[in-house]
Amino acid sequence: MKNIDMQAGTLRARALAGMQIMHVLIALTLENGLTTVQTMKTRAYNMQPRTKSCSYKLRTRDAVFTLITLMVTAGLLYIWYGGIYNISFYPNLNLSPWGANALVFYGLYIILLWLPLYKCRHYQQKLRTQREGIM
Repeated sequence: MKNIDMQAGTLRARALAGMQIMHVLIALTLENGLTTVQTMKTRAYNMQPRTKSCSYKLRTRDAVFTLITLMVTAGLLYIWYGGIYNISFYPNLNLSPWGANALVFYGLYIILLWLPLYKCRHYQQKLRTQREGIM
């Protein structure tokens, strides 16, 4: 495309230069709109019946991980709301006596804190194997 100067020339030349710029802008806008329409049609946008797709697939490992998390959380809440585990902060910090119930509570709490670390380690291992091309 040649250089278009809208500052020099007669009124007619400047008007033609402005119209040429508008022509290019309108053509680009229409081309982008056509691309958008084609993309929407290939994805079946607003067509019946609607397509449903989920990029995340729930695997057995994920279901087991969620089940363990829910069971540990339910155990912690049962112990906490049952009054088995009590903390009082006034006038000093007194923990409930060390017994089987307190050990169960602390054990479940440690498991609950450990689960995200386990999941993160597994995810890092998966990324490492993908990077090396093993998978």
